[in-house]
Amino acid sequence: MKDTPAHPRYVVCNSRRIPDRVAHQKIMKAFLTFVLSLAAVTLASAQASGAISNLSTLGSIGPSTVNLTAGFVIEGSAPKTVLVRGIGPGLAAFGVPDSADAVQIVVYDANGNVMTQNDGFLNDPNASTNVQMASQIGAFPLSCPGDSATVVSLAPGAYTVTAVQSAFGTSTGLALIEVYDADGPGAVSTITNISSLGTAGVANDVFISGFVISGDLPQVC
Repeated sequence: MKDTPAHPRYVVCNSRRIPDRVAHQKIMKAFLTFVLSLAAVTLASAQASGAISNLSTLGSIGPSTVNLTAGFVIEGSAPKTVLVRGIGPGLAAFGVPDSADAVQIVVYDANGNVMTQNDGFLNDPNASTNVQMASQIGAFPLSCPGDSATVVSLAPGAYTVTAVQSAFGTSTGLALIEVYDADGPGAVSTITNISSLGTAGVANDVFISGFVISGDLPQVC
């Protein structure tokens, strides 16, 4: 699929050393395929002026001290609804090797307060609503119990999402954090900043960030 002004997609990759370039290229190709799947959908949250509608971070996770973090800022005068997901075993469908078998996600505000968390998307009290919202905004469906998802309304401010190996998991590996703007057209608040924190190692131990810009005009980044 070719880039279009309405739905360009961007990926930033970092790795300390890559002795196995074939493995690295395989992961990059799989991640680009994933980002393309997002960009191919006209997201319900698209803003006419151009806005960040999705951010994602791929990296390694382990027990509680080995986590992956994505940060974002909501700017505006009203709360914003976001869909937050942590994908581990579901990455296999995109050809990503060595993925974690269970991922727990936690959303924090700037003061370190827990806004929401999930350890297995089927365990969320609003699981059916979350699945419906994911379908509406173009997120790929989840089928692995080890993947996590939750929907939360957040006031303007700065937030972080951390992903760690779930207590139900038995293997560490790669995980993906996703944050989707789930508001409809005409929303007065937007996602204005994205950041990622993780570990870049060797071979398959990569660290990649991606984002989608939706709307009719370019966005200066």
